[in-house]
Amino acid sequence: MSRIVCLAGELAQAFGTQRCGLGLTFLEMGQTTKLGEAFVDQVGELSSGTLVKVKLTSSPSMVRIENGDYDLQSRHTMVLGKVYGDPISS
Repeated sequence: MSRIVCLAGELAQAFGTQRCGLGLTFLEMGQTTKLGEAFVDQVGELSSGTLVKVKLTSSPSMVRIENGDYDLQSRHTMVLGKVYGDPISS
């Protein structure tokens, strides 16, 4: 968690006066996510693009919410989170 706080400070310096919001994204057990967009596999066995059913979020992802032109819909993942999950077959 302290690493995320440090990264948030560096991010604030990098963006100067640009307005934006920062947020953390946690996934609950049973939710599904596509690896590579905001989360990666904690173990490293599953590749990006794999759809997984989450067993545990071990690290949240950090997102920047745009607000430069009052755009609160654009979200950019700054730090990928980590999850333990089971792949969902198509």
